[in-house]
Amino acid sequence: MTRTIFFGKANSEQRKLYHAVLNGQKTSIEYLETKLKSKELIQAPSIDQVMRDYIITQGYKPFNHSSHGIGLKVHESPHLWPSSKDIIKEKMVFFN
Repeated sequence: MTRTIFFGKANSEQRKLYHAVLNGQKTSIEYLETKLKSKELIQAPSIDQVMRDYIITQGYKPFNHSSHGIGLKVHESPHLWPSSKDIIKEKMVFFN
């Protein structure tokens, strides 16, 4: 799991960025939960796009990718990035 720590006090820009990422994560999780409940096919890039769109609305530039799977290898499918061909299904594990 990813953790964010600060040595000393976080400045206002660091707090703003932290909350932008946290709220982007929450937004993409809500999107994923809605799609899973509706039994719709979920393409991995769509989750990445939700996160990406939120971060951009907060004034930050696009980033490399949102997430990747975790399992026997540290970086494995599903990949949450724009060029991914992965389909998201229940019980898949990935960092977000």
